[in-house]
Amino acid sequence: MNVKLQKKKNKFTQIDVMIRSSIYILIYIISFSLCSCKMQSSALHVASKKKIPVIYSSVEGIEIERGKKLLSSFFMDRELESDLIELNALSSFEKNKAYIILETLDNHPLSDIFGLDLMGLSNSHSESHMIKAFSSHNGGDFIFVVGKDADGVESGIHYLFSKLNCNLTGNNWRIYCPVFEEIRKPFFSIREATLCPTGRAIPDNPMINYENWNSERLSRYPSFLRSCGFNSLQLMELITYNASTGEWQGGYRGGLPKDKTIDDIENVLKTLIDEAHNEGMRVSQYIWGSPADGNKWDDIRTRPKRQEFYKELAKRYGEKVDHIITHWVDEGTEGGYETPLTATMFIWNEYKKYNPNVQVTCDAWFNKDLYNGISSEKYASKDVAIAIERWYNKERAEQIQNSGRKVGIWGWYLSDFEMTYGPNIYTKTLDKYYTDLPEEASVQVDWISSELCFHGLPSRINMYVVGRKMWNPKTPLENILYDYCKAMYGEPNADNMKFIYETVEEGQKEVRYGMVEKDRYANVLETLEFQEKVDLALKKIDEVRISPHWISNFSDIASVHDDIINLKTWLIEFKQQIQ
Repeated sequence: MNVKLQKKKNKFTQIDVMIRSSIYILIYIISFSLCSCKMQSSALHVASKKKIPVIYSSVEGIEIERGKKLLSSFFMDRELESDLIELNALSSFEKNKAYIILETLDNHPLSDIFGLDLMGLSNSHSESHMIKAFSSHNGGDFIFVVGKDADGVESGIHYLFSKLNCNLTGNNWRIYCPVFEEIRKPFFSIREATLCPTGRAIPDNPMINYENWNSERLSRYPSFLRSCGFNSLQLMELITYNASTGEWQGGYRGGLPKDKTIDDIENVLKTLIDEAHNEGMRVSQYIWGSPADGNKWDDIRTRPKRQEFYKELAKRYGEKVDHIITHWVDEGTEGGYETPLTATMFIWNEYKKYNPNVQVTCDAWFNKDLYNGISSEKYASKDVAIAIERWYNKERAEQIQNSGRKVGIWGWYLSDFEMTYGPNIYTKTLDKYYTDLPEEASVQVDWISSELCFHGLPSRINMYVVGRKMWNPKTPLENILYDYCKAMYGEPNADNMKFIYETVEEGQKEVRYGMVEKDRYANVLETLEFQEKVDLALKKIDEVRISPHWISNFSDIASVHDDIINLKTWLIEFKQQIQ
């Protein structure tokens, strides 16, 4: 295929349609272009009907298989069909073609041939990777994704998707990538996304609760979170088991579908769990140790009912979860350290009957007295980790470390606000929290989580910001927002969508329940500057053009067209408040 490149300031290269691999190496030769981050659609057009051979080794592990499937699916979704071809030896490269090469630190002959410096990966965590996209002086263009391990290759592919510019005109896809080089190492080893089904201020929209989604939509959620940068998923089953309708004894808890049975909720969670495991993610289960159902561990009369509740949870989910988190005080007011730690051990032992390797954490939400008992093993062995409430606290982290326990952070009221339905876009706040993290937090903290309570709304951009910041807290917010808008809505719409998100975020003045006062945004609704910004955002949103056949770079869990409707609705509401 002969293609002439237009003369532009930025370097462009074309990738033809072929994929190769040797042992633990995958090479994708795909028809798309290599260019600068904000390149326009005047660059190379890609043939969209050719078959793409995928050449691979027969000895690859499951992680490499996931990476291969991930790339293959990405291009096949855009009508670039893949052929899987086994190859044990690498053939020569051809000029005027471009290649995506996947290697690991244990096996990287092509990186050696091309002189890539991989020293930055030597002492890094699992999932670390290097991406280098460049043009060779010998002819041929290359995108290397070299992982510390196979998980690093997969994480690198997900990150690469955030850099690709995919433009759709009619039925023709044009796919580009910037010329760049980057080494990425996860700041936090375990990065957990908490999916809470109980946003309490529920409007007449049952679809913002994922418990009402079908299995196909549910199955896309873990992949979306992987693209955000997470490698762990936290799920919640928040109903008691003595009512077949799934309602609480003490009354209905907002956000839980009234027409769902316990078995319905179990099927939803297991669909998410299975898909998360397919994505190579860890799965945690949040256990509301002290719910407001009248049964308390401290009360010898009702403890048997509480124990039966824990036993049934373990029976339903014990074989599938990798980690449990117990949560106290809220709402059953059982605090201190004796009850939370003793009951946590009981729950953990029940879960170990189904999975001997399950890990356990007790969180300190609204329970500062818990810290008084963590140095002793009288009530819980040192295997029980302790999670700091809400956000990183140096003194608490050191106290937990000194007790011989692992440190977790159970984040809440950071990336969503369960009591308040609305935009809930807080990227600037999240940026501030993560940017201020000290380097020592990376070593101290075993896992960290952040939550989403209303699902399928534009506020899921918060999770993308969190996921990227969990990798590198210092990444400029501007870059993250642009990457998200480009990947979700297409490069031609990226700048407009970024401005729209920023305007909606700036217009939020309400105090959310659980919000720290210092995080409250100033009321700018009546300022002339913001009025003009809203008018411009409304103009820009009308300029956004997204094809009905558009496919986002990420396996998204909502419609980008619905995003436009929601964002425009909020902008109009701002304008009405101004008037």
